[in-house]
Amino acid sequence: MKYSLMKKICLMGIGLAGGFVLLNIILTYFLLSPFSISFSKHQMKELAMSFDRIDLQSEDAVLDFIEDLDEDTNTQVTIFNRQMHVIYSAKLSDYDRRKGIGKQSRDYISEHIEQLDAGKTLAFSIDSEGDEKRVRVKVVRKLSEDRYVILARSYRSLQNATRSAMLFEILVGIGLTALSALMVYRFGLSIVAPIRNMTETARRISNLEFDLKVDVEGDDELGVLGDSINRMSEQLKDNFDALQADVENRKKLVRNLSHEIKSPIAVIMGYADRLKTISRKDPEKAVSYCEIISRESVRVDGIVQEMLELSRLENHRDTMQVVLIHPEEFFGQLRQRLEAHCVDLKPVYVEEFDPEECFYGDFRLLQRAVFNLLKNAVSYGDQEHLRIEVSGNRKLAHYEIAVYNTGKHIPVEEKENLWNPFVKADQARSRRGSGSGIGLTIVREIVEKHKGYCDIRNSSGGVRFVIGIPLSLSEEETEGREKHDTQ
Repeated sequence: MKYSLMKKICLMGIGLAGGFVLLNIILTYFLLSPFSISFSKHQMKELAMSFDRIDLQSEDAVLDFIEDLDEDTNTQVTIFNRQMHVIYSAKLSDYDRRKGIGKQSRDYISEHIEQLDAGKTLAFSIDSEGDEKRVRVKVVRKLSEDRYVILARSYRSLQNATRSAMLFEILVGIGLTALSALMVYRFGLSIVAPIRNMTETARRISNLEFDLKVDVEGDDELGVLGDSINRMSEQLKDNFDALQADVENRKKLVRNLSHEIKSPIAVIMGYADRLKTISRKDPEKAVSYCEIISRESVRVDGIVQEMLELSRLENHRDTMQVVLIHPEEFFGQLRQRLEAHCVDLKPVYVEEFDPEECFYGDFRLLQRAVFNLLKNAVSYGDQEHLRIEVSGNRKLAHYEIAVYNTGKHIPVEEKENLWNPFVKADQARSRRGSGSGIGLTIVREIVEKHKGYCDIRNSSGGVRFVIGIPLSLSEEETEGREKHDTQ
């Protein structure tokens, strides 16, 4: 049902208002008369006690006091003696005075005369007989040795008065119910309108449209909910944009990977076909063809292995083993690996580090990252006068490892792109060895796993690749650290 919440709020408000009005009418019908009688008895008892303040021997004082009570409180006051003869009264005629008080009152007083003489104030009701229901409430009290006072109030047509009260309450109740409906409608709008806005925003978000925002007003629950939806929309938009960018990068990566593998596969297929025809005629050339096929196969295998390594790093399947790393061992192993890698080329290799400045990290992953930088230096450095410098030192809150190689500077606009797969700063350069084209991308992933940073800096006569590893890792990463065995 469309906008059913608004209808529910309005119906609930009208139901509550109408229910209260109906309850008030029922209570008035059943309880107004008993309550009025009980209240009158209590009030007249207090009036009866007020006779202690006047001089009963003064007829003028008594009559004035009786008349005041009659006018102010609509109470008939009669003072009589033990023989039930009226002594003072404001409304009784001389005949009524001689006749005395009524029979029903005389009978009640006669039955309770001992209680009156004991000082007790009595209250009672007298219901008249006949078609018209009338109730008289009376209170009697002893004033002196031979003086009694009886106070009476007549509730003529009490039912008519009750009906009048109920009719008034019905009319007022209708007005109050209508006013309540209007107020509930306005109040419901203040609640439902933001909810409609949130619903439309959520619908847009479900359709991957993040342009609509919730108008947040106030800091109540609806305001907090609206703010949460806005923040969720912003985060989803950021994640969606990042996902789209990642999808585009993946597509580009697949295209580049296909192009990168296509060349060695074409070489392998071409030399394999030639090998069939010359294997017997020219064995030496056949051997050279086999060497070319083997080299290109190693290159393809290297690309595949690098891609698998990158996939593991990106999907966080490679769990880090954080240990205390000693620079002497760390850079010593790198030197040995570089010597094994550079069989034909013998670059000038320089190390600079403080053996006492240890740092924490994953030994295997960091070795992989720095060795990739070294291979990159060999592939793209100045081949005629190649100089490679490796350094490690503390810098503020990080341990920086830098790899420098002689060669051309890298344009500023191309520095950031170099960390992406299969990107070359100089397409005219030729690589030495079997580079895969994603070595720097793996470096970036490893450094990001350490929550560090990467940088490329043009230096005098060459380029310096820098990675920074935090000196203070989180408790989860540092918990259970072990000192790396250097033996």
